This record gives sequence, structure tokens and C-alpha cells, in this order.
Amino acid sequence: MTRAREWADQIADSAPLAVQTVKEVFRAIEGDTVENAFQTMRTGDLPVYRKMLKSEDAKEGVRAFVEKRKTRFFGVNRN
Repeated sequence: MTRAREWADQIADSAPLAVQTVKEVFRAIEGDTVENAFQTMRTGDLPVYRKMLKSEDAKEGVRAFVEKRKTRFFGVNRN
């Protein structure tokens, strides 16, 4: 149970749009072969994925990493 709580905390601290995107990607590749799933993910050929990459949260993640500070995600996509 402790490990599950650690995972839940990690997900809760993540960018909301990234978590939403991961869920959408999993739905999109469900039932695919491993090869097709990886190809879909590598090409970034999912609109929700491309939209997430252009989000303010994605930019914030990079800025926070470079500035070595905690992220401040808002979960809003203004694109």
C-alpha cells in the first residue's frame, strides 16, 4: 500500500495535461501490437499529444528544470 501511495503522490504532483495525455495515449494504443504502439508514440501522431507539447505546462516543466526549482502547473492549454 505504501508503494501505491507513492505512485499516487507522484501522479498528483505531475502536470495535469501530461497525465491526461498519457491516459489518452494509452486509450489510443490499447489493443495495438507493441511495435504499432511504439510507432504511434514515436511519431507523436496524436492530436492530444501535440497539443500537450505546446502547452504552458510543458514550457513550465522545462523552465523549472533549467532553473532547478519546483514546477507550478496550471493544467490549462491556451492553444
